[in-house]
Amino acid sequence: MKTSEKETSEVDSLRDESDDRRMNVLPSWDEDSYGPSGFSHRERRWEIILAYLHALEGLTDCVAVENDLPFSKGQIKCALLEELEEGQNIDLRNYLEIAYVQLEAFIPYEEYRVIADFKYASGLALEMAFAGDPSSIIRSARIIKGVKGERAVRIQEKISANMRRSKLEVDRLRSGMVPQDAAPDESHLHCPQ
Repeated sequence: MKTSEKETSEVDSLRDESDDRRMNVLPSWDEDSYGPSGFSHRERRWEIILAYLHALEGLTDCVAVENDLPFSKGQIKCALLEELEEGQNIDLRNYLEIAYVQLEAFIPYEEYRVIADFKYASGLALEMAFAGDPSSIIRSARIIKGVKGERAVRIQEKISANMRRSKLEVDRLRSGMVPQDAAPDESHLHCPQ
């Protein structure tokens, strides 16, 4: 079946829009940059939230690559924070709070690769160590050292610290306090209405 030039152009256009969504970090949430015409601010926010929740449901590990997110982390954080500020349904609020904290599990590919390699090598080293042979135990220690185990631990500690910070943000939001100790580059905490 031959694809028409028009169909190819439409597919390319959709692919470009998808790439733009993933790579676009919104400096503000004005209607022009927030969403396409025809969508209300709330509808666009829910489009972002639902796409993120779908990605979160597909998570098969404790960490994932942030490029797998349907929108930038900043856009997702803003959408979640705004909904948490406005939302009244307690069950939905609890779910969105967890989703907000879980967003920190999406990390750059390079960091993800370090953790994945370390997990694989750790499993292999564990199998070798269970063999009981002293030389296997020594080889397993070399494997662990060779896969940047210390760096993997530092990355996991960073993820954990970011999750704790995000948890504090939602706790403060729940109690009506605006987060005051955010780093200057965390514009997601100050999403314009």
